[in-house]
Amino acid sequence: MRSKHLCQFVVLGSKGDEYRIRFDLDNGVLFTTCTCQAGPNGSYCKHRVSLLTGGVSDLASKNSHELALILPHLAGSRLKVALDEFTEAAEIHDTAKRRLDKAKKKLTDAMFNNRVADG
Repeated sequence: MRSKHLCQFVVLGSKGDEYRIRFDLDNGVLFTTCTCQAGPNGSYCKHRVSLLTGGVSDLASKNSHELALILPHLAGSRLKVALDEFTEAAEIHDTAKRRLDKAKKKLTDAMFNNRVADG
């Protein structure tokens, strides 16, 4: 089996730059590339993750319906397992960050209130 192009999207980066995200099948395995700085370097790319998790808020192209072409190839794949692990870790991180922010506020309040009460 050879490489097959599934679809391509244009997304807007955080600074308004346009990036192209492409989804291809290579011997039945889903691959994705992005033209952002992280993409060609094999680094984490938030644009691809956003599309893979159904995020379309930064989508500049008008083909969000083509995301459905990806789903059958994502199910049960190594990419899906890694994406699920990432999503779970991100949720744990976000929860921990909110908890830490609350704890910092409580600590700051306690330090300030102790100073006022001692003064």
